[in-house]
Amino acid sequence: MTVNLAHPSVFAADAQAPAEGDILIETSEGGWERFLTVEVFLRKNRVRSLVHWPLRKVGLTPSTVKLTAASPHALLYYVLSAEETAQLASGQYVIMAKLDTTQGASARSWKGIQDFAHVLWLTGKSDGMPANKDCGFVLISYDYLHTIGRDQEALQRLDAFLPSAPSGTASACFAKRAALAEQAGELELAQELYCKANEDTFVAAIALEKSRKEGAQAPCFVSHPFVEDCRRLTEVVGAQPKDKIP
Repeated sequence: MTVNLAHPSVFAADAQAPAEGDILIETSEGGWERFLTVEVFLRKNRVRSLVHWPLRKVGLTPSTVKLTAASPHALLYYVLSAEETAQLASGQYVIMAKLDTTQGASARSWKGIQDFAHVLWLTGKSDGMPANKDCGFVLISYDYLHTIGRDQEALQRLDAFLPSAPSGTASACFAKRAALAEQAGELELAQELYCKANEDTFVAAIALEKSRKEGAQAPCFVSHPFVEDCRRLTEVVGAQPKDKIP
């Protein structure tokens, strides 16, 4: 789970509008997360009950955070292990995050209260697909391992999944691995994976159309960004000089 503080300029409808002033949140003791409370409620039969999730904060939090138009975000990361997540009951959860700097902030710090609610539905896995063959589960595993600093293991989880990924189900995983390859400067690998993501989406679209019952409304297909990424990197890789063969 990520808690994100954002500068008001992020939400400005007009990008040319004057930027808001800088926002400083500062405490002389501990990190700024002391101003933050996160509560989780389970909603059942129109009644909300406070429940305990053993959330653990990951990483160090500075005592000062400064939000500006140029650097508009400050993030806190909380995690549950796979075993802890598996113990959670299915249902509708409301996650309440509240930032209150009215007590304990420095004299120059912003003082006020902001809160936000997020609704989360937890359901049991019902598609019958094993977790190690499910792109969604693999991406969640990647994010968890990356967040707790086990980057190499996270990458290995993706790399182990892709060669045997069920056709038509793994475009998001191909695209994720492609983005990581491009960040690492591995342009040929990134191009190959973005194009595989594109192909996988096409396979999924054909399967969905074939499964449509006669008379049912045709599905609406949306072009994904990695379609353009495939084209873009194909041009880049193709333009690069090739090694001469002696």
